[in-house]
Amino acid sequence: MRIAFDLGLHIDSAGYVAQGILTVAEARARQVAFWGCYLSNLLWSFHLGRPFSLDDSEVTVPKPDPKTLPTNPTWQPYSIPSLQFVPGTTQHDASQLPDITPQIFHHWIFLCQNIAVVGHALYSYTSISKPALQELCEETTTELFHWKDSLPPHLQIDTSDTGTVKLPQLLMLHMEYHHLQIFLHRPWTSSQLQPQPLQGAGVHHARHVCATSATEIARLLRIYENQYTFRFINRD
Repeated sequence: MRIAFDLGLHIDSAGYVAQGILTVAEARARQVAFWGCYLSNLLWSFHLGRPFSLDDSEVTVPKPDPKTLPTNPTWQPYSIPSLQFVPGTTQHDASQLPDITPQIFHHWIFLCQNIAVVGHALYSYTSISKPALQELCEETTTELFHWKDSLPPHLQIDTSDTGTVKLPQLLMLHMEYHHLQIFLHRPWTSSQLQPQPLQGAGVHHARHVCATSATEIARLLRIYENQYTFRFINRD
């Protein structure tokens, strides 16, 4: 993130494009590079329990518009361009799917922005009371539910349908959603950690959400393994 800020990737480049200093393609590349760094920084900060390396108030570059990002008619595994899928396999079926990577990237950004406020509260503030943290988690949970419900139909996944081929990056997106739900609810699964007086949905609700999300992650992993194997899965 420090290099991204040194390069000014967090700054809106529209003015430089208007002056002819940057081309549209260069500005778009800077835009995508910054938001990719943003996602990596935020997710690793959550995984390691460390403060974020940026303040959103300093960011002026807009989020990438999926309609303006270059894409291919069908998806191909970019890390293995020479890989040839055998016809009739799920991998071959996936290579016939439309490339919706820009749309998935777009929703990744909004998912992480929804959860960022909790990360700031946990890792940036000197202290936060249990009632305030519980209220913040409840508000963020509502935003996550809304995020998932507002996904377009082609980005939704029914984990009971194991036959429909889904892109691997879409499976990872849904796994991260459920991981963040567990992150929000796990502290409240203990009755001893509940704020006093009691507030929110309570211990049983927190345990139910954690169990449900863990089950969904297991189902998504099974779909991923059946369709692609774990050989090239993103382990971040």
